[in-house]
Amino acid sequence: DRLKRMGITAWHEPLLCLPKSFEDYSQIATLKQALPRTDVVSESKLFTLIVTEKPCIVSQPKKRVILNATDGMLGVKIVVFTPQGVGVQPWKSLEEGQRFHVRGVLQNWNGTLQMVSPTLVDPMQIGTVVPVYEKKRSVVAEGAIYDATRHALAHHFEDTIKNLIASFHGLSEADILRRARLKAPSIAVILKAAHSPSSEEEGLRGLAAMRRLAALSIVEN
Repeated sequence: DRLKRMGITAWHEPLLCLPKSFEDYSQIATLKQALPRTDVVSESKLFTLIVTEKPCIVSQPKKRVILNATDGMLGVKIVVFTPQGVGVQPWKSLEEGQRFHVRGVLQNWNGTLQMVSPTLVDPMQIGTVVPVYEKKRSVVAEGAIYDATRHALAHHFEDTIKNLIASFHGLSEADILRRARLKAPSIAVILKAAHSPSSEEEGLRGLAAMRRLAALSIVEN
């Protein structure tokens, strides 16, 4: 029902929704490698940490969850601000000694290494490049398109390809690729590159190829 509100009515359609970006979870950094170089902030990195002090909630001046963690060499204070709509339960449930994966930005704050804008990462996503899809508030909950594309990749992939080729009204797959000026050997390769890439570069190539197919579809129809 949520997908229908986005105009998706069949399982061969989710893979026609293009990601807006990719999250690269293939490289895990140490805190030392990601230390800020200019006493300001570092760029966002992925870390594997162990909780050293159980999370606590601080209500003033702004409500936030604070916990301390280490990667075995350095320690870091993690600050999670909790405005309305931000899920805090996954953070509050972390226990001392628990291992977890987090993406965030490091900064030096009054002599203390601190992580801001942290995001917990599912262990199943470590070592992968994850596509990020558009979401529409009050229409599709975050993750609904992602879940739909995973289902379509696993169970409706061939059906998606057949329907996509059929939408060009008689053109063969080879003709479609040639007219779109694409060097990919098949539409299957393009779809997998866009929705399940092995690197961010591959994902961006897949997106570019999907946009060419969309442009050709407009011309042919």
